[in-house]
Parts: sequence; structure tokens; C-alpha cells
Amino acid sequence: MTALRLDRLVKLMSLAGISIIFAFFIYLYNQGALSSTESLQVYMMRLGIWAPIMSLIIQIAQTIIPLFPATLTIPMGTLLFGDINGLALNFIGIVIGSFINFYLARNYGSNLVEKLVGADKFQQGTAWLDRGPTFKGLFIFANVQPFAPGDLMCYIAGVSNITPRFFTLTVLFGKFTTLLMYLVGTRTLVEFLFTLF
Repeated sequence: MTALRLDRLVKLMSLAGISIIFAFFIYLYNQGALSSTESLQVYMMRLGIWAPIMSLIIQIAQTIIPLFPATLTIPMGTLLFGDINGLALNFIGIVIGSFINFYLARNYGSNLVEKLVGADKFQQGTAWLDRGPTFKGLFIFANVQPFAPGDLMCYIAGVSNITPRFFTLTVLFGKFTTLLMYLVGTRTLVEFLFTLF
């Protein structure tokens, strides 16, 4: 598969992911599950073990290939499963996905990364590598900043000389910090949104 076709496929899958999330929220609204955070969580509990399993799979998948924007899936985890469980599911899924990105890049090299993220993003990411030691600082920043391209940076880290130990420590600390920020932001946003329904 050429890089152009893969790029189009990723964009199509991302659009499909957003559409699925939108349709899911319409379904939840029609079921009366959006009247409060508690009613939403009660509804999700009815789905049993499959709800957190699907959430985990979606979070891992969106970290590897952005099927769903992280700005939607991360707050959804907190919204659907509560603060602690949502934080745990998001953290586990994103960390697993980040390690997959790193080791895919480390084992299969630049060609695969370029096909997965697109030529433009790949060139932008590899330009950061030319900054030498500064790349480590950029990598830390990308993992603690909520809207930074953390997934891309995990791929780029895989083709850099960053050690697995440095990668692990940065991802574990950085993703946890980012998710805490999302948690605070999500709670504020949810309280506002539920006043609209």
C-alpha cells in the first residue's frame, strides 16, 4: 500500500471514528443516559465487562492510528467510567499504544512511520531529531502537554537514539500528568454540558 493510499485510509477511518462517536452520543441521548453523569455511568454498567474492554481497545487503536481524536476518547473514558476507572483505562490504553508506536518504529524503521503518519508529519517530526539533545526536551514536553502530538513523538522516538528506559519513564510520567489535566478539564466541561440537557 502506498503512503498516499494509507494516508487517505487513515483520514477516512478518522472521519468514520468521529461519526461513530457522534452517533453513539445521539443514541445515549435518546436512551436518556445523558441526563446526568450518574445516569450515563449506570447505563455503561449494564454493558458489563465489554464496556471497559472496548474502551481500552479504542484507546490503544487511536494511539497507533488516529481513528478517533484523543480529545474525544480521553474525556469519554472519564465520562463513561468515572474519574478513577476512566483515568486508569485511558492511562493503560495510551501507554500500551505508545509502546507499540515506539517499538514499531524501532523495529521497522522510518518507512513504516512515514506511511502511518504521512510524509508531512514525518518530516516535521524528523526535523526535531536534527536538534540533537533538544529532542529529549521536546519529547518530554509532548508527553506532558495535552494538545501536543505525543503519538507522533513516540514514533519519532523509535527512530531516534532515545533509550527504552528514558522512553518508558517519560511516557509513564508524562501520560499520567496529561490525563490528570484532561480529568480536571473534563469535569468542568461535563458540569457545564449537563446543564444544557
